[in-house]
Amino acid sequence: NLPGRLAGGLALVLAGGMTLIGPWALRNWIALGSPVLISPSGSVNLAIGNGRDATGWYREVPTPGLEGEARDRELRAQAASFAVEDPWTALYVVARLKWNAFWAGLPPWPLGSGNPSLFAGGFFFPSVSWRLVLFGGLLGLGLLSVERPRAALASAACAGAFVVWHMIFFGQPRDRLPLESLFLCWSGIAVAGLAARLAPRRAGRERVWAAGAAILL
Repeated sequence: NLPGRLAGGLALVLAGGMTLIGPWALRNWIALGSPVLISPSGSVNLAIGNGRDATGWYREVPTPGLEGEARDRELRAQAASFAVEDPWTALYVVARLKWNAFWAGLPPWPLGSGNPSLFAGGFFFPSVSWRLVLFGGLLGLGLLSVERPRAALASAACAGAFVVWHMIFFGQPRDRLPLESLFLCWSGIAVAGLAARLAPRRAGRERVWAAGAAILL
C-alpha cells in the first residue's frame, strides 16, 4: 500500500542520510563542543537571507564581539525575530528576492567571475544556456507527467524540496548546480518525446536526436 511504501522509503532515506552525515556530525560535536549536523555556518547563512537588509543574495552579516555558539544564537535570534515581527517583508524576501537570485540566468561561480566575457549575453560557451535547459526541462517534465505521472511526481518533488531548502537561507546560481542535472534529464526527455511524435514511423530517429542533444547539452 502507498502509506507503507512511503514509510519504507522515508526510513531508507533517513538511514542513508545518517550513514553519510553521522560521522561528520560526530566530528563537529567533538571539535565544536555542540551538536552541529553538517556545517557550523548554518546560522550565518540563515541570517544572511533573513533580515531587513536582506537582498536574496549573499551579504556580510556583522556580529561584533561574538564568537562560536554565542554568535550562532544571536544570528538565529535575529532571523527568527525578523520573520515573526515582519512576516510580510519576510515573505517578500523569499518569494521575490531569494527566488530571483536562485533562478538568475547567470553563469555559476566561479565560471562567471573567472572569465565574465565568455558568458556575455547569457550564452555559456561551450555549455548550453541555462534558459534553454530550463524551458526544455519544463517541457520534458510536462511530457513525462502524461506518460509516467509517478516518475514525474517523484522527480518534481525532489526538485521542489531542493528549492525550498535554499529558500530558507539565500539564493545564488551556484547553489542551483545539482538541480540543473535534473533539468538536463528532463530536457532529454523533451527531445526524445518530440522526436517520437514528429517521426513515429521511422524507428530509431528519436534516439538519434536524443543522443545528439545530449552531446550538445
